[in-house]
Amino acid sequence: MAGHMLRRITTLFAAVFCVLFVCATSTQASTIVYSNLGPGDSYSTGTGWTVSGPSVFFGTQFEQGSPFTSGSTVSLGTIELALSNVQGTNTIDIWLMSDSSGAPDAIMESWTATNLGPFGSNNPLVVLNSVLMPTLVAGTQYWVVASVGGDTWDVFNWNDTGATGHALRVDGGAWSVDSDTAGAFRVTATAVPEPATLTLLGISLTGLALRRRHARR
Repeated sequence: MAGHMLRRITTLFAAVFCVLFVCATSTQASTIVYSNLGPGDSYSTGTGWTVSGPSVFFGTQFEQGSPFTSGSTVSLGTIELALSNVQGTNTIDIWLMSDSSGAPDAIMESWTATNLGPFGSNNPLVVLNSVLMPTLVAGTQYWVVASVGGDTWDVFNWNDTGATGHALRVDGGAWSVDSDTAGAFRVTATAVPEPATLTLLGISLTGLALRRRHARR
């Protein structure tokens, strides 16, 4: 009798595990949150926003950002950008920033990329994988910002799909926001598990525990 009950419990556990695995896999699948890239990940190779350090030969630091709004509540997966290098140290810092009154605010996660392709070439997108996986809240605006130091002169290439939205900061001053052309980028994410899935997990495990307790009596 005990062996029969154990087999029933094992079968139940396997069924519950399969259901939860399917739910979790579908819920956490990678999805595109935002993209202004064209077909085949195209972008403008010959135009873009200057991202420069304070020691560049023309003596001005430019930091450039473009906004996006998440359509659903998700965890950040990757940011992919069209970036290129003109001259100087070949590196760039990318920040995911929150929004305050329509302008970039606090840094939520940061990355450093090196060895960018030359400006004017059809370079592969720079792929930045999230480690912190911050939550992007549905209907909330965020900013992808490019910044460099030293003698670096990089470019945040423009999109070629007509997307707009732009923020500029000069020599560390206040952000200036306008509706000019946005840099080319894509944001992908992993969906946050839905409450219904978590409830199913709790109910299933509770039921399994009760069945085991009953079998031991």
